Amino acid sequence: VNEIIKQSGSSISIGESGDTINLAGATYAAAGTNTPFVLAMNSATQSLSTGTVTKITFDTEVVDTDGEFASSKWTCGTAGRYFFNCTMELQTMDNEKENWMKVYKNGGAMVPTFTLVTAKSGAAYTNVVSIMINAAASDYFEIYTVQNNGNSRNILAESAVWSIMRVIES
Repeated sequence: VNEIIKQSGSSISIGESGDTINLAGATYAAAGTNTPFVLAMNSATQSLSTGTVTKITFDTEVVDTDGEFASSKWTCGTAGRYFFNCTMELQTMDNEKENWMKVYKNGGAMVPTFTLVTAKSGAAYTNVVSIMINAAASDYFEIYTVQNNGNSRNILAESAVWSIMRVIES
């Protein structure tokens, strides 16, 4: 037999309770896809006041497969495990000044989902958060940042990028 074709009903059964199905040496395609998938970024420079927790503006949706991203916020439509990757580049900072970036879930900071970067004088730098997150349908997520340079600093245009992908587990 080269194919199993459903003759009636809505499912196909292989074997019976207690049977072992051996796929050794075979290739197979898992059901499901890694959607939703979101890729959003900032199109313009965003100013950050010193010592003020600020939501990062992701105003350009490059990809939003399920229409779940709006107003710099992602709202989960399908419960599951998700991989988040967020990067941003901040303009030059003074020596020994810091910046952190955090994932917020349903309005509150998730711990320990943050990165802290200590700058060397005169250098722009990139801050990155990469994490796996469990999300229920209707949970919403945002990315916030704060810097302590003593004066305003900018997230550089087109340098804040946030990608979100559902992880299919077998």
